[in-house]
Amino acid sequence: MTELVRNEFPAGDYLSQAQLFRKYFKSKGCSVKRIGRLLEVEYNGRVCHMLETETTNTSLLAYRMLKDKRVARSLFERIRVNTAVGAAFSSQDRSAALEKVKELGLAVIKPADGNKGRGVSVGVTTENFDDAWRSALAATHSQILVEQCFENGVEARYCVIDGECVAVHSRMPPSVTGDGVSSIQELNDRRNELLLKLNPSRRNTEAIIDEHRKNLLAGLGFSLDSVPAFGEKVILDWKAGISTGGDAQNITSQVHPEMIRIAESIALAIPGLDICGVDILARDHAIKPSDENYIVLEANTRPGLSGHQYPDFGEPIDVSKLVVESVMRRMRIG
Repeated sequence: MTELVRNEFPAGDYLSQAQLFRKYFKSKGCSVKRIGRLLEVEYNGRVCHMLETETTNTSLLAYRMLKDKRVARSLFERIRVNTAVGAAFSSQDRSAALEKVKELGLAVIKPADGNKGRGVSVGVTTENFDDAWRSALAATHSQILVEQCFENGVEARYCVIDGECVAVHSRMPPSVTGDGVSSIQELNDRRNELLLKLNPSRRNTEAIIDEHRKNLLAGLGFSLDSVPAFGEKVILDWKAGISTGGDAQNITSQVHPEMIRIAESIALAIPGLDICGVDILARDHAIKPSDENYIVLEANTRPGLSGHQYPDFGEPIDVSKLVVESVMRRMRIG
């Protein structure tokens, strides 16, 4: 198997998402200014406001439907896409949630209203349940979901703009590879430094080894002071989110067309959803979807674009430009 080589994005060439938006809008003759957290885009009296990738065209209803993962799950089931087996629990239902974990054997615990991987724990058992429960509690104002782990799956983010999937990147869990000398803590510190050096978009996405990850390492027979053998790969977490230290690899050209259609069907089923990210976990994104092959994890109205724009592996896709083109079409500008 060919070893993947990390991309390098020179700091001098790097532009943030907001800077890219500003560049492309101005190239089309639009004026752009920041008002608080918003970008205001104006062209001949036509105006669009943007909060990251949410736009004037993104409906509040779409946001609310996807923000509450219980509502989103109901929607996914209605349009007949696969979701994880599980249940929702209130913050007072710890004992019932623990029983659910026992029933499932290996679980995912996450806030019903979370985002960017906050409070999500993967690979939860009765032994590490308490840490996962506390993490979810700290990140929610709603309920907590306990779902069955979909084992041997690869998580991918499908970017859908105006009902068309334009880019897909897989997410690889954070890991370190032993050199026979350094501890896991030292290897992880060096990995975080390397990621930021090669890819400025990775700022604030370092892999932090918290209590949940320490427990996962302990289950594999490691501690932070352990020294893995030369070439030995140690997974730090089963959760693969970029915001918590995972890697992104462009797989757009490899994805099966029917997997693409699943992501597009979700975007088209929600009123006022112009730009969204759909997270799908599949044993193989390149084959035709089946009940055994995939589940839809969630969808979001404000997807980050850096994993497509600045992937750690594979060719970049200029999704920021595609977002700008969508906004301009809706403003009826050239």
